[in-house]
Amino acid sequence: MTATRSGRPSRERRNRAAAVRAFERQEARGGIFEILHDEVAWTIDNGRTHTSQAGFLAKGAAPVMGRLASTLVMTIRALWTDGDTMIIRFDGDVAAIDGAEYHNEYCRVWRPHGGRVARSHASMDIIAVQELIDHVEPG
Repeated sequence: MTATRSGRPSRERRNRAAAVRAFERQEARGGIFEILHDEVAWTIDNGRTHTSQAGFLAKGAAPVMGRLASTLVMTIRALWTDGDTMIIRFDGDVAAIDGAEYHNEYCRVWRPHGGRVARSHASMDIIAVQELIDHVEPG
């Protein structure tokens, strides 16, 4: 079967467009996490896997987001698609609520299902995250 007949290029275009829209929502002070399936499996470099959007937002994202003065500015550095896999490398920058600058480099591997991310593997500078958590009290 050829790539065109398999629907792979159109699927890759849809996945790429969905990822870009999620980052655009973040840029507009919306939420990038709206792209997540309710039952997303989200694995972070430290080996912890959250098995729902609500669980990830409460235990994975909230400890960081609660220490930020505003929405994280995410700048895509590279975006690759291969079938139903998206790899997004991006920078995140924002001031913490104490005024200190927070910068991190991220890489996410996303697998969508039904137009939303059902599986995510998140890589980041864990030391930068830990320093933020250790030095800034949540707001």
